[in-house]
Amino acid sequence: MGGQYESMLPTVDLRASLDAVVLSGRQDEAFLASAALRRADLGHPIDPLPVLEYWADRTPGGPTSSRRYRWSLGPLQAPRLDHLADWRPGEMERIERDPLRFARRLWTPMILIDTFEWLCRVAASDGPAATLAGQLVAEAEPRLADELAGWVTGHDPWAETFGLWILARRPRVMALERDLVFAIAARYASRAATQGGVVLGRSYPFHEIGLPSATAHLGAAIAALGVRTELLGAQVGYLLEARRPDGGWGDPDQPTDLLTTLAAADLVAGLEPSFDPGSILGLLETLPPARRGWAVVGPEAPFVAAEVGAYVDRVGRPFPERFRWPQVAPWAIDPHVGIARFDAYLDLGRLFASLPGLGAEPVEVAFVDIAGLGAWNNAHGMDAGDELLRWVAGRLRTVPLSRPYRDGGDEFLLVGAPGRGGLAADVASLFEDWPIAWARTFGDAPVAPPRGVVGTWAGRDVVEARGRLSRALGELKHRVPTPGPCGVLEVLG
Repeated sequence: MGGQYESMLPTVDLRASLDAVVLSGRQDEAFLASAALRRADLGHPIDPLPVLEYWADRTPGGPTSSRRYRWSLGPLQAPRLDHLADWRPGEMERIERDPLRFARRLWTPMILIDTFEWLCRVAASDGPAATLAGQLVAEAEPRLADELAGWVTGHDPWAETFGLWILARRPRVMALERDLVFAIAARYASRAATQGGVVLGRSYPFHEIGLPSATAHLGAAIAALGVRTELLGAQVGYLLEARRPDGGWGDPDQPTDLLTTLAAADLVAGLEPSFDPGSILGLLETLPPARRGWAVVGPEAPFVAAEVGAYVDRVGRPFPERFRWPQVAPWAIDPHVGIARFDAYLDLGRLFASLPGLGAEPVEVAFVDIAGLGAWNNAHGMDAGDELLRWVAGRLRTVPLSRPYRDGGDEFLLVGAPGRGGLAADVASLFEDWPIAWARTFGDAPVAPPRGVVGTWAGRDVVEARGRLSRALGELKHRVPTPGPCGVLEVLG
């Protein structure tokens, strides 16, 4: 786990941490799903059936009860006041008024979202556990939807964006509640847009004060959802400026905080090539309350340990592999071919231009068209033409560390991850294999071969690169009007 950085975490024994929770029995069941998810990712899944059978025998409480699901939403006793004070000392007034309620701001999103994610994962498997998990999801989903709907109001920026951060990292729950997750993110993004992408607090002691925590949470959701991606550049810039001398992050007048540091570092590591994601690992070892292991206030250790482990998994990767491609929103997908439209390419170019690091990074772009599409349409009809274009889009999607876009008609753009290198060679290989792949789908039909040009630009110039590529492709069409079955590719100097 973590490659070159694993040795930087000498006290982390993630496997033992999760084993302790899983094997300790039902008293720690609240965070069992977090442990189970990470165990499965590490190749050591638990048997879900005993847990699911135990939950199925329980009776949920009312809609506002702490027992409103068949599983527990957290310990019944609040952690010690000094543990809460270690985490958010500026909010001691709220902590002292109701420490358990304050702790649940932290615990409930973790438990709720991870439990649904685990149940959905089990439901997608086979056997009696899958059936039982599916039944539990179907029963509890309306209540989950009600809870998420309450987050759209935007009353509690830290807690609600923290839940949004977790949702952005849990694809099955995201798919289950996509419309509501979009609504939460859009609500917070609209407010943040008036403040340069920064999320402001709404109550004492953070009223109208910028929150690095919530801003990092929202940035992760924006990248995962593809909503208001124009804010990402400003958010990363804000977080870089808000980074503390110790290398971590925290909210104003609060200590450097483990969760805020993880959220901010993970977002910045995916969008800023110059950021060394391994630089915070030593800091994570020293943050209080390290004496209790990977936790913020205590019982949530399985969740935090899993998030630290996931971060360590990423930090050893080169930037092109960890680059956080902004998700393409559903409305920006071309319905005929199933890939992003040209508008999404422009959004990506604007993101590159909004961050100095991405703006300076070399980015390879290929422009590809299909020779003979008109003849194909005449021979087989327009529906078959759409099928051909979908096939081409699917072929382009197989190129690693890149993303295809439909420019229009039979023309496509393919963008390599910043700093990737080697895109021209991969496109050449794709073209070489074209006739073989064609025969697998279209049989003996005459091949419609590809034409392409590839060039490299600084990230800030990607939008302008399209014009040069288009002209170069036009010249290539004129020179090679009927390429052979493997097509023709030109690399621009």
